[in-house]
Amino acid sequence: MDNAEKHLYSQMGSIARLLGNGHRMEILVHLAEKDLSVNILSALTGLTINNISKHLQTLRRGNFVLCQKKGRSNIYKLADDSVKSFLTSLRFFVESDNGAKDK
Repeated sequence: MDNAEKHLYSQMGSIARLLGNGHRMEILVHLAEKDLSVNILSALTGLTINNISKHLQTLRRGNFVLCQKKGRSNIYKLADDSVKSFLTSLRFFVESDNGAKDK
């Protein structure tokens, strides 16, 4: 295995760790539906504003979400269509017989 492959696998592992939190996945699914503020995400998820903000910071560092200032609010959205495609594929995998199942 060459260094480029090792680097690719390392990046994949980093992304898996970043997304390995159910709250972050829930936030991404909500943002796949529409662009939202921290306050609305808090109301939708039941998480505190502080907790939502921390998860969004992590998702921003991973280039999964972008933030736009709109008046006094920060509006978050998915970084691009590839994030939505990834979420759709992941959900399909989990819901199919191929995905991990609770036993």
